[in-house]
Amino acid sequence: MDEKKPQSPDDPEALSDEEMMRVINEILDSVPPEQAEDCLLAIAEGRAAPHAVPVELTPAQANDLLLFLHRGGG
Repeated sequence: MDEKKPQSPDDPEALSDEEMMRVINEILDSVPPEQAEDCLLAIAEGRAAPHAVPVELTPAQANDLLLFLHRGGG
C-alpha cells in the first residue's frame, strides 16, 4: 500500500480513515457488498478470504476495517 500513516506508534500497520475508505472501495469494486464483510472477517481470523480481493491486508488491518465499517465508515 502507499504511504501508511500509523494511528499510534504501537501499530505501524494501522490505516488512516482515508486509507480505509480507499481499501474498502477497492474491495467493493471486486466483490459484491454482501461478500465484502465475509472476506474481511476471514482475513481478520487468519483464514483465506472466500473471494479474491485486490488488496493485501494483515489480520489486524482487516479487523480495523470491520470496526470502521460498523461504526459508519469515516
